[in-house]
Amino acid sequence: MLKLYKYRAFSNQIDRDRLRQLIETQQLFCSIPSDLNDPYDCNIGSADHLMHYLVKLGVFCTSGANHNDILLFSHYADRHRGACLEFEVDNERTIGGSSFLAFSEPIQYVENFPAFTAQTIHRLPKTKYIAWQYEDEHRVLASLDSNPSHFRSFEKNELIGIRFGLRMPEPDRRIIREWVNAIDFPNVIFWGTCLRNDAFGFEYRRLP
Repeated sequence: MLKLYKYRAFSNQIDRDRLRQLIETQQLFCSIPSDLNDPYDCNIGSADHLMHYLVKLGVFCTSGANHNDILLFSHYADRHRGACLEFEVDNERTIGGSSFLAFSEPIQYVENFPAFTAQTIHRLPKTKYIAWQYEDEHRVLASLDSNPSHFRSFEKNELIGIRFGLRMPEPDRRIIREWVNAIDFPNVIFWGTCLRNDAFGFEYRRLP
C-alpha cells in the first residue's frame, strides 16, 4: 500500500471550488508541466530537442511519507490555513485492476543536469533538482493524447483522511466536513494539527 498526500489551499473561491469538485466528483486535475511551479519541470537542459519523444502529458503531483509537512503546509496550503488530503492506494494490484493513483512513482532528485537520450527521455517528467527534495514528490502521468481531459478519477476508498492546517478557521473546517459527509467515503478520518513540544514537527489528533 502507498500513502500519498495532497496539500490544498482554501483561501479563495477558486480554491474552494476545486476542492469541492475533487470531493464531490472524485476527480483529480492533472496540470501540464509548464503550469507547475518549478521552471525546470520537464525543461532540463539538453532534453528540449527530445521532447517529441514524449506524449502530451498531464501531471498529478502528491507527496510521499517522507515529505516535510511544515514546509508543504506553508507552500501549498496557504501558510497552514488549508488542508492536506491523505490517500492510500493499492499499488500491488494487477495493471488492469489498478486505479489511476496506483501508478504514482517517486521523483528522482538530482544535483546536476542529467544527460537525456532518446532512450532515457521517459525519465524527464520524473526528474527534478535536489532543492525540491523536501516534497518527497510522487507523480502520476496522464496521456492527454489518448484522453484530452485533464481530469482523472480516484476511488472513494482511497481517500482515507483530511488533515486541517494549524491555522485553518473552524468555519472552513466545517464546510469541508459537510462536503465529505455528504458523499459515501468509507474510510475518511478528520485530523487536527498540533505543534509538537519536543521537536520541530506536527502531531495529528483524530477529531470526533
